[in-house]
Amino acid sequence: MSIELWLLAKAPSPAAVERVKALYLDRLQVPHATWEETSQAFSTFVTRYDEPHWEETMVRSTQLAKNAKEIYGQREEQELSLVRAVQSSDKEKQKAVLTDYLEWEAIQSRKKNGNPALCFALYERALLVLPTDVTLWEDYAGAVNGYIGASHGRPQDCPDLLQLLQRSVKHCPWSGMLWSRYMLRAEIEHLDFRDVEQIKHAATSSDQLDRNGMTDVYMVYGAWCNYLRRRAVDRDATDEDGDLADVGMPSALDGVEHWGEPADRKNAKGDPTFQIQRCWIQYLTQKGLIAEAREQWHDLVKPHGDSYEFWLRYYQWEMDMPHTDNTRPFAAALLKQAIQRRTLDWPEKIMEMYLSHCSTYEFPVDVANAIDFVHRNAKGVAKRRQREAAEAAAAYAEQQRLVQPAQTTTADESPSGSKRKRDAASEADGNAAKKVKAVGEDLDAQGTKRDRENTSILVSNLPVEATQTK
Repeated sequence: MSIELWLLAKAPSPAAVERVKALYLDRLQVPHATWEETSQAFSTFVTRYDEPHWEETMVRSTQLAKNAKEIYGQREEQELSLVRAVQSSDKEKQKAVLTDYLEWEAIQSRKKNGNPALCFALYERALLVLPTDVTLWEDYAGAVNGYIGASHGRPQDCPDLLQLLQRSVKHCPWSGMLWSRYMLRAEIEHLDFRDVEQIKHAATSSDQLDRNGMTDVYMVYGAWCNYLRRRAVDRDATDEDGDLADVGMPSALDGVEHWGEPADRKNAKGDPTFQIQRCWIQYLTQKGLIAEAREQWHDLVKPHGDSYEFWLRYYQWEMDMPHTDNTRPFAAALLKQAIQRRTLDWPEKIMEMYLSHCSTYEFPVDVANAIDFVHRNAKGVAKRRQREAAEAAAAYAEQQRLVQPAQTTTADESPSGSKRKRDAASEADGNAAKKVKAVGEDLDAQGTKRDRENTSILVSNLPVEATQTK
């Protein structure tokens, strides 16, 4: 605005005056903290360049800016809190204020007459303060994606989500979730395969992807495998798409297994959710290769067989497979196999599923055998739980035994204990001092005792009329 005013002062013209006036009116319709100053500057401008129409122009500007003033008035308290937080230079305080403000603004934007653009603008302001906050980027991307979905397309006042996610991974290259969303958005916007592949390579080439462990690595490879799977099973898929999936998914599994240094891989426990393997199983299933998919499940039993969630996923997959009759022998067999594992984390739930399954799908003889099988194994599980409870109680007792002496020592060395010692010492010193003082007073009293027979008393300044007796 200052440049426009400077140019206008150098070469005044009606067109230039109208252009600056339009800029002022646009600015006054935008909610901002210094609205009164802007209005005063506009008044000065109109007085100088269009004084005959001053009153008409100012009335019009006030009417146009009514909504902007109301919007800012609703947010003035939050804005003042944010200003104080920024002035304090306390990052945690700024984050807390911005989080509360964003939550409130998000609620306002979803109302019937809400303005999502204000919410997006606040996200941009927040990112200037917290550019490496992964949660903030995820919330921003979620808000934009929700607005696009609700509008059935991208409105003009909506940020470009693909560019937003590209910015996010530049600021937070260690976030597997942001990389995954970036690839997914590229797929939604029908970017070429090479473009999506470049995003994946950029993610896996980053030396920060495993900064917080392998979870983000699994997430990126999982997103990539799902992208390959969806391309391969699409109704318009080509043979090349299938070949890319056939090669790409096993390659991703190999890449995860050989990620990082050999010493780190030796102690790695693998992906607890086995998302890449599940994607590969789903792909084989969709291609009709049921035996190959079942073999993949068998291979996962060794690393994940102690997890109830693994068996639940395995069971659900098996139940979805086509069968020649009403029975589900493979599903029953895998539940029975799970119950027999002595290190299963939740055997009680698997037993419940096994009985329910047999009662629903198997023959009466199989149901009776299942009841006996569960009854026998339930005894072993009960003993295991008793043993675990006893071990936990013993560990807790040992912990308390180690903690109590430390607490006693701390109490003895605490300020209050020291104070009691000092008070006792002071009291003893005080009593001793009192005794010494009393002894000294007795000696003084003995030393100053009068000798009435050998003492002379001299009296002076007696009146003239005084006698010996009076």
